[in-house]
Amino acid sequence: LKKYLDSLPDLWPINGKVSSKFGYRLDPFTFRRSFHKGIDIAASYGNGIRASAAGKVILAGYYNEYGQAVIIDHGNGITTVYGHASKVLVKKGQIVKKGDVIAKVGSSGRSTGSHLHFEIRINNEPIDPYKYLD
Repeated sequence: LKKYLDSLPDLWPINGKVSSKFGYRLDPFTFRRSFHKGIDIAASYGNGIRASAAGKVILAGYYNEYGQAVIIDHGNGITTVYGHASKVLVKKGQIVKKGDVIAKVGSSGRSTGSHLHFEIRINNEPIDPYKYLD
């Protein structure tokens, strides 16, 4: 039971204010309505980003508009995405525990400032992270 509970992404990956919620918003670059697939959490550059749940790193490095990013597979079709990092501290294939520091906050990729873009996906479909986070 503990292993299953540790695989659920309910730990906030960083302390900070949510600066953009999940869902439709005005894109900060185009100023057009677009769908935001996660939440943005404002935080100081270089702060540690924690794994929201235990799992296996399936991406560690550059990931399109997310810049430097980490994606963790938690099993049961659940993955988490951590985008816009300044530095990635894990490697693809690495097993991480809930709460492990996996990256540092930055502003890489398509970003307007220092923050973490955090997503939870079920079967590769983004869901509102508030449904899981404590």
